Amino acid sequence: MRIARLCSTALVAIAAIACGSSSPSNPSNSNPSNDAGPSGDAGPQAAPYIYSTVLTTEDGTIPPYFAFLEEAQVCADGIQCNSPVSNATVTVNSTPLSYDSTARAYFGTFLIAEGAPVTLQVTIGTTVYSASGTQFTTAPTVTAPDAGATWQASSANNITWTGGAPTAGASYFAQISAFDGQIFHQMFPADGGSGEVPIANTSVTVPAGTLPAPATNFYLLVGIVSPGFVLQDSGGIAIPDAGTGSGLWLGLLAPDQLLNTQ
Repeated sequence: MRIARLCSTALVAIAAIACGSSSPSNPSNSNPSNDAGPSGDAGPQAAPYIYSTVLTTEDGTIPPYFAFLEEAQVCADGIQCNSPVSNATVTVNSTPLSYDSTARAYFGTFLIAEGAPVTLQVTIGTTVYSASGTQFTTAPTVTAPDAGATWQASSANNITWTGGAPTAGASYFAQISAFDGQIFHQMFPADGGSGEVPIANTSVTVPAGTLPAPATNFYLLVGIVSPGFVLQDSGGIAIPDAGTGSGLWLGLLAPDQLLNTQ
């Protein structure tokens, strides 16, 4: 997802989580000609850097602040991806992802079942890079707040959940967003943090004053994810022969729910 690095000023397909937008909002760039592509472009001079996220939602929907379930960035220059590779063929479980020239990334919206095998394949010229894993089998169940609950914004409030599996080598994820009519904004964690929670924890506290009040329709999202899922700067399933730090991250999300404040 490159959630933090995909954030930018344009809301196209993703929802930015770690940069003030709870959608990893599709990054836009004022100079798309920087894309490393076919004809006339130099293309990657060394092993490409590949960052990919594959999501499954328990209810089969696409969260509005993501607008994708599969995402991949292929970069010639590493984590900042100022030189994306636009002429790769990218598939997840043999289904092609489409390149978005504004977001400068590849996207898919097809649902992969809980517990299903996941294979990412990126082909550049005659070279194939691939990584495989297994999607999580069980999403967490949110036990508080209830859907549509109203919080006292002047008090601390708790998000709690149960379940989520398998837990080995996993993290939980909890985040609250607000929509201003044009773009989603991350409200919790308030400092733009990742929202990842150690797997031993099944609750987080939202400090008093984090959310404005009175207000309606905050989006609460809870899931179980590969460690490093948000920032994609650690963890993930390694992609052999790709650039250092490349990886495939998986996530299973509980249905999002709305909450209000007073």
